[in-house]
Amino acid sequence: MHLKSTPEDFIVEEINTLHFNLEGKFSYYQLKKRDLESGSAIQQIADRWKINQKYINIAGNKDKIAVTTQFISISQGPEQNMKSDNLELTFLGKGKAALQLGHLEGNKFTIVVREITSEERKNFLEHIKNTKKKSSKLPSFVNYYDDQRFGNSRNNHLIGKHLVRKEFKEACVLITATTHYPQVLAKEHLDKLPTDFIGALRCLPKKVVLMYVHAYQSWLWNETAKLLITKASKKIHTGEYSAGTLLYPQTAVKNVRIPLIGFDIEDADPVIEKILQEMMKKEHITSRDFLPKQMPELLTAGGSRDLLIDCKNFDFKELDAETITVSFQLGKGSYATMVVKQLFG
Repeated sequence: MHLKSTPEDFIVEEINTLHFNLEGKFSYYQLKKRDLESGSAIQQIADRWKINQKYINIAGNKDKIAVTTQFISISQGPEQNMKSDNLELTFLGKGKAALQLGHLEGNKFTIVVREITSEERKNFLEHIKNTKKKSSKLPSFVNYYDDQRFGNSRNNHLIGKHLVRKEFKEACVLITATTHYPQVLAKEHLDKLPTDFIGALRCLPKKVVLMYVHAYQSWLWNETAKLLITKASKKIHTGEYSAGTLLYPQTAVKNVRIPLIGFDIEDADPVIEKILQEMMKKEHITSRDFLPKQMPELLTAGGSRDLLIDCKNFDFKELDAETITVSFQLGKGSYATMVVKQLFG
């Protein structure tokens, strides 16, 4: 199968609890973009209106190769609209709070899946055989982090691993292997000061360096989920993704909350606690490593995530033997591409 042949094949609509009126410090907008990363859209808005990016807030990043609709807030933002070749910004109203993750309920997806093989079509029909077409809910799927979390270079989690283990030289070697901006800033710094690896890392925007740590944290969660699935299901299907191999149970498993490894790991079931300890031992890390003294700005908290994800308001339409459109709703932080892989895998 093939996803995202065109941006129009992947439509994302943000579901938000945002309320707005005519008063308040913050201006709220609806942002519609095509084939554009959320960060690039924010940069474009900031440049056009001559606003510092730190005054612009979103509830979550959206896919690049897609047509996406989401909300943004701007402190003291102008009460006007904006339009360019790949984005459209519509003023909605005012409010007293900046947009944040807590405002996000989830996302609605409409996805065209192309080049479906006969085996994939068979798998899809098997998944939905006990589900009416207009069902409000499908059976649960494993809530893995998908490729988008690990970057185009596919090694973001490896860079994050080196950062957590305070292997700053090794992290810089991987970062400077690309000539893309802003990573090139680290290379330029090392050209002047070849051994100042922490200085090179600090040339990058803080959110970029944290992105690497979060990618590693996500990879650790995926690996923990895999170990739990091997204990919970006797029949397992394997699948590849950009950061390795994933395991999918072929029998029903119980949903549990799995902690994210950070400096403050949440309490968990004893079985999961044991898996987490085994994982940290294997990776030669401790929770304290997510609070590095050399770079305190990399402090990374824990949290938790459901092993399984519910797929609501599911619908589908067969366009031809090799093309199916699916639509569904997911909670925040879950990956539609992961649901599609499991539907057809």
